[in-house]
Amino acid sequence: MGDLIANAVLVGLGRRAKAVQALADHIDQHPWIRGDVLRGEQRRRALDQADPDSNRRYKGFDGVIGRRPMVSPDGIHWKLLETAELPSSHESNMSFDRAGKTFIATLKRGGPFGCSHRIWTSRNFTEWTDTGVLFHADELNQQLAKKNIDARLSNPKLQQPVKTAPADYNADIYNFGGLTDYTRDPNVIEA
Repeated sequence: MGDLIANAVLVGLGRRAKAVQALADHIDQHPWIRGDVLRGEQRRRALDQADPDSNRRYKGFDGVIGRRPMVSPDGIHWKLLETAELPSSHESNMSFDRAGKTFIATLKRGGPFGCSHRIWTSRNFTEWTDTGVLFHADELNQQLAKKNIDARLSNPKLQQPVKTAPADYNADIYNFGGLTDYTRDPNVIEA
């Protein structure tokens, strides 16, 4: 019996090794995902063709808890900028105001009712300014959320949860999409 279990484990490991090798082969065949790949959930990056420094054509953020501005000449090989980390939880977005030539970052932070987004701006992508604006849910959102939840729970056609806890109902700003102007690559913002 022990040999049977050991063989099953080895077969499983063999399949995993093949899957890992297939992924490695895929990465080798596609140069745009080799090198210093953007890590975490921040795969979106900005292509700033107006930047006179060709080593700063692509711009993005590194990090998950806290964001560090980084730049790249080709969107593959990245360099962290020597600048302060922007405070953020696990979500952020970046937009570019073309008319105002301003980068806009929304960084997840805590707020009066839970998740909120703080707005930062930069004209050069190195120096960032906290605008003082915190986009968050308010008391009206809390009231509307409770009404929506109650309406959903009172609908007998819908699956009901095993347990409800009205004291825990809360509206917050969990995700905040970036307002972007995409090029052909949906992960690249044309700045």
